[in-house]
Amino acid sequence: MLNKTAFAVVWQYRSLLAALVKRDFLNRYTGSIAGVAWALLNPLALLVLYAVVFEAIFRVKVPNLSLEQPYVLFIAVVLWPWMAFQEGLSRGTTAILNHGALVKKVAFEHELLVYSAVLTSFIVHSLGYALVLCLLALMGLQLHLPGLFMALLLMSARDLRLSGLHL
Repeated sequence: MLNKTAFAVVWQYRSLLAALVKRDFLNRYTGSIAGVAWALLNPLALLVLYAVVFEAIFRVKVPNLSLEQPYVLFIAVVLWPWMAFQEGLSRGTTAILNHGALVKKVAFEHELLVYSAVLTSFIVHSLGYALVLCLLALMGLQLHLPGLFMALLLMSARDLRLSGLHL
């Protein structure tokens, strides 16, 4: 594995990575009562809680936002990528330990487990982030979409690098 780059490993084992992502996704959400809805409802509930506490109770204002834009816009744009980063990093750093039996029995590139855990988190949070951005757009708030999606993509790449350090 010394001569291969991460992109070469992903490309060479892309079908295995896709199977691992599918397996991770199904293991996380199949059989639970709320399923994928919980992955979306948890950050939405946090978003509502933070909006109420910081906007209604503490009346916090972000200096660079105009007066027409509510604080919930700032929270929504920043909170969801942070949660994606946090979940991807925590799942990525423990991926090999969590799949110890698979690592011992099957010969494959072990970093694919890390990539799978981070990609699964990225997929789920990307869907939730898109939902939140659509809701904000329906509320009439102006968003700079290319910058938002680039931030989420960069955070996912950082997840992969940081969780790979644990290897």
